Amino acid sequence: MKRILSATYKIYTTGMSGLADVLHLGHSRGEKSLAESADQFADKDFEDLDKEATTLGNAYRGIGVIIAILGALIIFSAIVPVAFDLHGASYWFFGVTEVLAMLLVVALVTYAKKSRLHTKWRDTRRAAENKRYEHFSTLIEKARTSPTSENTTKLLEEAVSHLEGENSQIDYNLSKSRTYHKIETLSGKLGWGGFALALIGALGHLSTHWNGLLILTVFVPALVGALHGLNSFLKLDDLAYDHKSTADQLTKLKTDITHSVIESNQEAELIDTAESIYHTLVSRDKQWADKIGTQNLQAT
Repeated sequence: MKRILSATYKIYTTGMSGLADVLHLGHSRGEKSLAESADQFADKDFEDLDKEATTLGNAYRGIGVIIAILGALIIFSAIVPVAFDLHGASYWFFGVTEVLAMLLVVALVTYAKKSRLHTKWRDTRRAAENKRYEHFSTLIEKARTSPTSENTTKLLEEAVSHLEGENSQIDYNLSKSRTYHKIETLSGKLGWGGFALALIGALGHLSTHWNGLLILTVFVPALVGALHGLNSFLKLDDLAYDHKSTADQLTKLKTDITHSVIESNQEAELIDTAESIYHTLVSRDKQWADKIGTQNLQAT
């Protein structure tokens, strides 16, 4: 069985890759280099970049949510006239709704691609995070080259500020992880509920030929599929895991800096621990950038 499933996957990937090569798809489109992107954001501070990146990200992901809703509406509009044997104005209403929804999907995807919303979001967020930790990086370098009491004290304060208080990255990552996990859990329960309804509809078909059951056997599974497709597009499961891992790493580093530096007064360990905190935060941002690089809108 495993060999059959494995062979199926290989046939699919090989076939689709070959077709893409024939159609000359998937080649580089000449996006801006990292240096050009850095120059573009050089004069902006973190607050401006953070606000702009948040707006761009919410807009791009918002388009994804709308496309998922429109996809469900398209299927619903296609099924209802058949399920309830509609004619006349009712039939035309759902037909026009289906076409308009399709055109709106195409318009949204075209807008996102033409405006380079995805690329702008990724580059702006990366620039914002670089600005966020720029001061932290400078303090680490100063303490390493000149480990005076003043420099190490400033570094300690900066390191702790990322681990507790209103800017705590531990609380932020834990909150994000819980939010995404709750959404995934709810989606899983809705998925099983949708499967149960579809099964009821399928059993109903065994005793009656009422077309209205198509709502249960066709639309409900499509709706659940759209929900899971949306969550997959948003990478919620991966993000929940990544945020939790980052919070766990930072919690351990908080314990290290508390015991080795604050309580035991071992300032020699401060720079290494602070650098570990910095690299954990920066690595998380790199993972995030790689993750959203795969969030591509499709007209489906």
